[in-house]
Amino acid sequence: LVLDSKNENTTVISSNIAGGIAGESEGVLKNVRNSGRVYGRLAGGIVGKAAPYYPFSSGSKLVTDAYNSGTVVASGEGSVAGGGIVGYCLLSTISSVFNTGLVEGSANSATLMVGGVVGVIDSNTTVSETGNWGRVHALNGKKVYAGGVVGRASGYIYTMTGQQIFAVITPVAYSFNYGPVTVKNSLEESYAGGIIGWGKGVIMTTDYNRGNVKNEAKSATAAAGGIVAVMDTLTMSSVYTYND
Repeated sequence: LVLDSKNENTTVISSNIAGGIAGESEGVLKNVRNSGRVYGRLAGGIVGKAAPYYPFSSGSKLVTDAYNSGTVVASGEGSVAGGGIVGYCLLSTISSVFNTGLVEGSANSATLMVGGVVGVIDSNTTVSETGNWGRVHALNGKKVYAGGVVGRASGYIYTMTGQQIFAVITPVAYSFNYGPVTVKNSLEESYAGGIIGWGKGVIMTTDYNRGNVKNEAKSATAAAGGIVAVMDTLTMSSVYTYND
């Protein structure tokens, strides 16, 4: 449990997991602030990795009432994830969090996932009442996912007895983005979205995007969308994108 804590302009650097408040968390972070720069392979303005050590462990995994204004730079060997609040998030709840800092990432020949709030979410994570004003800048990678709120969101789709049964278990709700989202380059695939770069098994409710979205990659598979670049089994309601 981390309460009422802040990092004022202290730079955090790691070759692996780095966060402005905590590198890795299996518990609760509430009312936390960061203004320091964060550098790591899994890098977040508040926490680099929010996930239980055991996949089916009980207890709260929560980041709430958090604010980041520091720059987050995600890079390294292997898959890379960077987010204004959390870099990598599994089986957790992210709510009432906001980012104004730059999120930038590069992965050379591996997968890159960057988001204004969270780089990547998976399996039963909830993102609600979040906002981003910071720039999301994906420099390069083999596969690149960039989003104003979430870079890559992966729910589960189960198949049983030859029949496809959809389990949509990853909500992204009541969230917004004002920051520009840009993908510069990728080797194979690239996705840039105003809210989510790439989404599978996701419910989106009452989200909106006001930022520009640009995918400049010359890869064979390159997509951009005002809300989502590519979606697979995604439910969307009361969601819009608009720019002056």
